[in-house]
Amino acid sequence: MLKYILFLVVIFLVAADNNGIEALTDKGYSSGLIMLYRGLGALCVFLLFAVYRKSDLKPKNWKPHILRLIINGLSAWFLIYSFKFLSAGTVALFQRMDIPLLILIAVFSKNYRSSLQFYLSIWTIFIIIFFVLSANIIDEDPKGFLYVGASIVLSALSFFIIKKQSETEGGMSLGVLYLSGIVIWGVGITSYSGAGLSVRMEDMWLFILSGGLLALISICSIILFKRYHAEKVRLPFALGALATLGLEMIIENKVFTVSHIGLSVLLTGIMITICLNPSDPIKISGK
Repeated sequence: MLKYILFLVVIFLVAADNNGIEALTDKGYSSGLIMLYRGLGALCVFLLFAVYRKSDLKPKNWKPHILRLIINGLSAWFLIYSFKFLSAGTVALFQRMDIPLLILIAVFSKNYRSSLQFYLSIWTIFIIIFFVLSANIIDEDPKGFLYVGASIVLSALSFFIIKKQSETEGGMSLGVLYLSGIVIWGVGITSYSGAGLSVRMEDMWLFILSGGLLALISICSIILFKRYHAEKVRLPFALGALATLGLEMIIENKVFTVSHIGLSVLLTGIMITICLNPSDPIKISGK
């Protein structure tokens, strides 16, 4: 029962978080500024949780952490910047393309994965290509897919680094470094662009909410990774992508095209199947 509650919480958090980023983007805030305050708020909440848990936050090996700071921060910037061109639902859906990508990488690295996962991942890539080529039909800016794609590739690279680090580092330590990377990149991008650090007081609550959501998602991810294998952990995030689309239509009082909704449902269904990796159907014989 606890598993299902945790999965539902993550689905809601992902949907709310993606729509929060879109709201900040629509208000004209730069991606660097969103990263800075969102990451800073999440880092504060995360550190309080780590202190409460009395977790050891000191890294045992700095070199992989430095590489992750670079990769995770850049990946976060590509993702947030893509909201300027794509809807929240589309960004959330494409963000989960790391699921089939990691399956394919595992297979070509001669690591065991089921045939079902492999072939569904191949089909997912073909559908994604069709999705991108149909950007005008679904009313999306094709440039946004380039930024999401770059974020996915970097996220996949980060996954393998984290997988190796998790053998020696604690989950809370990895989480702090991840959020620190977002803050550092946010400061750097904002300073370079000269956008300034000020935000309107009436929007402060949205930044605080966004930071809190990111912190909760990070904490839930650590809990899930301790209990389940990588594909199972991504299940609520895949469902969260579809929930993002639904919440976006409710908040903005709009309805996406049938093609957009249909492709989103199809891709989400495929990714759910990849995550669950069901066994072969059992033949039921009549009496």
